[in-house]
Amino acid sequence: MSFSDMMESGRGPGVIGMLLALVVLAGFALLYLFVFDEGMAGGGRTIESVIREQETEIRDLRQTASRMRGDLEKSDKRESSARKLRDTTTQNRFKESEVKALADRVVAVNAAITAKRTEFEDYKNEYRAFIRGKAKGSELDKLVTRSGVTYLSVKVREVTAIGMQVIHQDGQKRIPFEDLPADLQDLYQFDASQKEAAVKAETAAFEKHVGDTEEAVAQAQAQAAKQAETRSMEAREQAVRDLRVASAKLTSLDEDIVRLETAIRHESLKRISRAPQMKQQLSAMEKARADLRAEVARLQSLQ
Repeated sequence: MSFSDMMESGRGPGVIGMLLALVVLAGFALLYLFVFDEGMAGGGRTIESVIREQETEIRDLRQTASRMRGDLEKSDKRESSARKLRDTTTQNRFKESEVKALADRVVAVNAAITAKRTEFEDYKNEYRAFIRGKAKGSELDKLVTRSGVTYLSVKVREVTAIGMQVIHQDGQKRIPFEDLPADLQDLYQFDASQKEAAVKAETAAFEKHVGDTEEAVAQAQAQAAKQAETRSMEAREQAVRDLRVASAKLTSLDEDIVRLETAIRHESLKRISRAPQMKQQLSAMEKARADLRAEVARLQSLQ
């Protein structure tokens, strides 16, 4: 066991004290032998020199004892500090467990409060839905708003978070909740935050409806344009086909007219001639050719 271990143990101070006592006794025994025993007188040394030597040794022993007492006191202080540290550590652990328990309790209480608030809000919403639904179809002889407007022969169509939709003798109106009399506000449980949320939802729904409508119109226009383009393309293709047919008919009619004109000239030389009838036929064919030329020109303009 080292000196520091001995100082930190519970038996250290007693053992050290006993050793110091033994050292002092041994010193006095040696002094006694040198002084009173001629055989140990130190080989001719004087008693004074022996006493001085013993005094020096005793002084060194006292200094050693004093130093050991100081170390012992420091050891006692270190042991006391260690005990205090252990006690403080134990107390801190206990306090930490108490703090954690309190923190858990706070979390549980907050959760309970939140649950109760949610439960209460659900109850209020259920009541609002019930009392507002019950208002539908109810009638009032007169309704005076907070802004001073009077409505007669009022029939309630609907009560929402935004206000009251009514039919009156002059038409219909949605009266905002803020403009309703205080008793109706209280009866139908007006809530500003609920109205704000309802207005936002209504605005978003309206904007979505407008967007959907615009998208539907755009799609319809695109479809109509596509159909028109398809019809136009089909019309151009049909015009091309009709032009081919009309051009072929016009070419054939031109040939028929040339042949008929030649036949009329030959027929005019005969004594009994069918030339007048053939000329009438020629006139009809020329008229048909003019109409056909006009149709060809029309069809060419469509290309």
